[in-house]
Amino acid sequence: MSNQQSVFHSNIAFDLGGRYTGVFLINHAGGETPTADKTLAATIVMPQDGEHFSYSTKARTAVRHRVRAGKRYKLVRRLVDQVVHYLEKQKGCTVAEEERRRRAQALSSLLRRRGYSRLEGETDVDLSPLERIDASVFAEHPDLGEFFEASRTIAEQWDEISQKPAVVRKLLNALPTVKEIADYIKSDFKELADQKKDYQDAVKVLTEDAKSIDLQINLGHKHRSEYFKAIQKDMQRDVRLRPLFDLFGSQERLWHFICNVSNLQLRALRWYFNERNP
Repeated sequence: MSNQQSVFHSNIAFDLGGRYTGVFLINHAGGETPTADKTLAATIVMPQDGEHFSYSTKARTAVRHRVRAGKRYKLVRRLVDQVVHYLEKQKGCTVAEEERRRRAQALSSLLRRRGYSRLEGETDVDLSPLERIDASVFAEHPDLGEFFEASRTIAEQWDEISQKPAVVRKLLNALPTVKEIADYIKSDFKELADQKKDYQDAVKVLTEDAKSIDLQINLGHKHRSEYFKAIQKDMQRDVRLRPLFDLFGSQERLWHFICNVSNLQLRALRWYFNERNP
């Protein structure tokens, strides 16, 4: 009598979403080719947003960034303080407590201004629709052709455009409405008429993300390099920092130090201070 056991395959796949999660199952005996009657597809629908629950990550992301920025600022101040004390010890300098306090205030004000190294919209925008469309549709559009080319994905091109505030603002004024892009596809790309919703979604995404980026610029957000230029000018005027020019060798060396420290990410600062003898 054979003790051979039969094999049964049961596979499951998930398409995870916020409120909607897709599920696809296949169950069949080993050696059999799966058929439609052996499959099951379903969508798990979560409840609507409520007072104590939200699918959007915007608020949580903002809180996380604020907490991380606070921790980074504290560690940066601590690092600068260590370097200054080390140089004072090396050169045998003695500093009065009141002068030390005033100098710490001046340095803290410089370290608070960091700016962005990469400009991103602050809204919770899903950019995946930009990957699903044919770039030639935008490249041949009478208004969008100035911004996009057919040889690369719209997602890749938007990643570059979004870092140029002036171009973002110009594109924002050129973007068609969802109805206009649908009419354009119907007339110029009839073979894509059944996919017009994908292009409408792409226009919505570009419009929302571009508005968010433009708003940041209007509110005074600046690139980190612009803040560094402002820091250099402020250092020249702040008499509290002048003793540090001699300590570091020159005003320019102090400026370079402040800029380099401002570029340090939180994880790099943690690596340093987690050592036994930082």
